[in-house]
Amino acid sequence: MVPETSLPNRWPHNAILERDVREEKECCRTIHLQSGLPYEYHTYSYPYACLSMSFDKPSIADPDKTHWESLTRNKFGGMRLCFGQLVYYRRKSPTKRTLEPNMSPGLFLGWRIDPGFRYRNVVRVLDYQEYRTGGGNSAVDVPEAEIFVPEGDPVFPVGFSRHQALIKGDNPDDLKLPEYALKDVPFPKEGGIASPSTPGLKSRCVYITVDRILKQGRP
Repeated sequence: MVPETSLPNRWPHNAILERDVREEKECCRTIHLQSGLPYEYHTYSYPYACLSMSFDKPSIADPDKTHWESLTRNKFGGMRLCFGQLVYYRRKSPTKRTLEPNMSPGLFLGWRIDPGFRYRNVVRVLDYQEYRTGGGNSAVDVPEAEIFVPEGDPVFPVGFSRHQALIKGDNPDDLKLPEYALKDVPFPKEGGIASPSTPGLKSRCVYITVDRILKQGRP
């Protein structure tokens, strides 16, 4: 199929598409203001805005379904968190000491979508300690099962610090972000819980040879 595109800034327009783009931009600005993260993170906030809207927005082809259902034929069953919200995730690193708590603070950045528009319960998280110290700003992929969300209202460390700097008249680029300690949340050991062994003696493994087939017949 070869689409017939219209000229920019000329009639006719795709009013529905333009409205969707405008809503996505407005949603992106809103979540940026709430999270407090700088403009450079729009590469994460814009996909977050588009996906979060598709989870709830009715489809044009079938109003009884959402955009996500129309594309994937299934309702979205993943976790729903705010952009820039404080979470704790299980961090696996060669520098992690053995007896340290197994959960590190992070900021939720959205969901990872794999080829074929598939969501396999993997989310994107920004390591809060690295962002706080200025040592890193890249997101890591974490399974949902290794995410812990504190109870209560969502916490936005960067957004709260920017709001406090605005009230006090401080430089918003020189934020004093609060420190969050590591948290020790129990997780099952690697591989999960082992299933109980079958009671009784185990049968001895035997090799199938020509002599055994002639003597006992085919199995």
